[in-house]
Amino acid sequence: MFNRPPHNSIGEVVKKVHVGLVGCGEVAQKHANALKKIKEASIKAVADIDIKKAKNFAMKFGVKRYYNSLSNMLANEELDAVLILTNPQTHCELAIEAMDAGKHVLVEKPFCVTVEEAEKMVKASEENNVVLFPVEQFLFTPAMQKTIELLSSGRAGAVISIYAYASISPLVGRLMRNELPKWFYTLPGGIYGEEISHPLYTTLKLLNERIEEIYVSCVERREENVLPCSELRILLEGKNKSARIIMTTRSESRHTLLNLIINCERYVVLVDPPLSLSLIRNYASPRFAQAVDFTKNFIGNIFNNMVGIVTSKIYEGCSWESINRAFITSILEGRSPLITKEEIIEWVRITELIWKQAFKP
Repeated sequence: MFNRPPHNSIGEVVKKVHVGLVGCGEVAQKHANALKKIKEASIKAVADIDIKKAKNFAMKFGVKRYYNSLSNMLANEELDAVLILTNPQTHCELAIEAMDAGKHVLVEKPFCVTVEEAEKMVKASEENNVVLFPVEQFLFTPAMQKTIELLSSGRAGAVISIYAYASISPLVGRLMRNELPKWFYTLPGGIYGEEISHPLYTTLKLLNERIEEIYVSCVERREENVLPCSELRILLEGKNKSARIIMTTRSESRHTLLNLIINCERYVVLVDPPLSLSLIRNYASPRFAQAVDFTKNFIGNIFNNMVGIVTSKIYEGCSWESINRAFITSILEGRSPLITKEEIIEWVRITELIWKQAFKP
């Protein structure tokens, strides 16, 4: 249980959460647009080390006050929550500063760099009794929510294994055009380090078992940190379950930014989180019925996605609004975030081990 919902000076429950944003880059615009759609939230101030960027951002989104640091923003604003939207190397220090000031905190992905940082952030959350909300947007898509519900219900049977395929080609394109921020070049794993949370966090959430063995291989190893190989292959083994993750630089269609194949006792579940596409095949069905079910589901999902394209809502669940709404709700109602503190530490631990194996001298 976290701090009670915000109250005003006479003890009345405040139904609007006052939010401050730290970092005014590309991803901050997605969060700001999302928060504007949530009536229970209000952006009170923004901060960025580039004060001109903070000013322009504030003007664009109708925010009255802007600062050149989190410290200055905390000293001058009455905030309930802070969104940490800076580069991952700064997440730990900024998140702890905000939590020590009694603020609930949302942290963009990658959550942090080391498991030591993750443990410090979780400790600060517990000591200050505030929400610590990690972002992994694909977990908030309708398809992933439906998949989590299906697996939790037991209807598909126990999960046996998961295969995840992810393309990092959009970021490779930005690298070729010299458009990547400088922090990419010092982040463990480089571009892979920025993108690994998509296949890894979703896989681990669905696998729901502690990983005991990790095997990593790199294809076409390169002597550059920002893009250290052309393909990264990961095998995760638990006591009873396993997962394979492939991250590739190959140029793919939008449909292959992330694909998941979940092998269960009674079903195979196919999930494309970015497009909110989910197909289910029943092992026990006769071959003809399987084909009919597969075709029916496939056509139905394609139709729904086409409607989404036409209405510009195909990424609605990807879903900056869903993420921020869940964060605000967790503050107002005292709910625990979708990703638990134990999962945060475990997932960062696994990520750190992957980099140690993949890019050891």
